[in-house]
Amino acid sequence: QVLEEITLEELAVSERSAIFLADSKNAKEILELAEMNYEGEVSLKEVEFCKLETQPDCMVGSLAVPRILDVLVHKFRMMYFINQRHIVIVDDDHFAVRIIDRIRRKRVRQGQTKEKFLYNFLTEMISMDLVVLNQYERKIMRLEECVVDNENRVLTKKNIKYFDTFVDRADRLMGRTIHLLEYATQVRDSYQEKVSEQQNKNMQFLTVVSTIFYPLTLITGWYGMDFHNMPELEHGYPGVVLFSILVVIAIILIFKKKKII
Repeated sequence: QVLEEITLEELAVSERSAIFLADSKNAKEILELAEMNYEGEVSLKEVEFCKLETQPDCMVGSLAVPRILDVLVHKFRMMYFINQRHIVIVDDDHFAVRIIDRIRRKRVRQGQTKEKFLYNFLTEMISMDLVVLNQYERKIMRLEECVVDNENRVLTKKNIKYFDTFVDRADRLMGRTIHLLEYATQVRDSYQEKVSEQQNKNMQFLTVVSTIFYPLTLITGWYGMDFHNMPELEHGYPGVVLFSILVVIAIILIFKKKKII
């Protein structure tokens, strides 16, 4: 049954939740029925754009939807309130009723949950926008043709259609060119990524080499000072060589454990 009057009637979504439709006059009463405590004023005249804000007991939003036949002047203005169980839609223009009617006629699953109902409601609300935009696009194109094309009437109206074919081909070429430019940009980005990856590998290799030779430099510098009381000063060369080899092996094992090499 279509809701023809916005009263205390409700549209059931599930056993625990419902959609309430109201107008500005009985909005407070229906909000109390839906267990929503809203301290602000419910005034659709002040709704100028779409927004959503959070209140302690519910979420409050507004919708300003241009009329298809008069997009520059008139708008459908609505407010909606959502809590954990219910949705309240305040509408003085019966716009929400028409949307719900279209949902009932077009969709098998109209909204078993609040989320599904909101999705269907918003989707149905913008369902005709693409058609309207296409109509305006065609009107603008015809205006452009009247303003720009054949101003001096040098070309006959009967044969000017050939240039429409040329324009279509030029548009296709432009689209192809844009595609090639995008493709070239992707190739360039891939090349830069490969270069950066190779540079990172080179830096990693140099880091490994430097890390291996830093301890050896310390050892050779230490034993190169030739202090009188330095241990193994006279016969320590084999020991230093062996110690250096062990240090290198230990560093390599650490690198392998860290999966650096």
